[in-house]
Amino acid sequence: MKKTFLILFNILLPVGLFAQASSTASSSFCPTSFANIGELLAVFLCFIGSYIIPILFGVAFLYFIWNIIETMRKAANEKERKDAQKTLMISIIALFIMVSVWGIVKILSSTLGLGGSFIPQIRNIK
Repeated sequence: MKKTFLILFNILLPVGLFAQASSTASSSFCPTSFANIGELLAVFLCFIGSYIIPILFGVAFLYFIWNIIETMRKAANEKERKDAQKTLMISIIALFIMVSVWGIVKILSSTLGLGGSFIPQIRNIK
């Protein structure tokens, strides 16, 4: 348990140190008024893109790291190792699909001229 904690701490420490928001991110990207249904939809989509998607990427990455650790821990038992490898493969495929969809959305929106920030990041809360 102590070894697992130290491994996770060493992996996640740089993430915590570099988790500060970018100075170029502005809160004016998302609309703030709800005058009509279009603006309400824009606020909802901005919320999903600014908060939900980065959290999902983070959870998927942590699940992937956890599966790597579990695969190493269960290396002695043949059946548990096969199950852990299967779960690890599923997490790799899930991360690949998430990044691929993110890339396709970036290509489509830059082709259509929609612009915007495409790096998943949590916005500053003021």
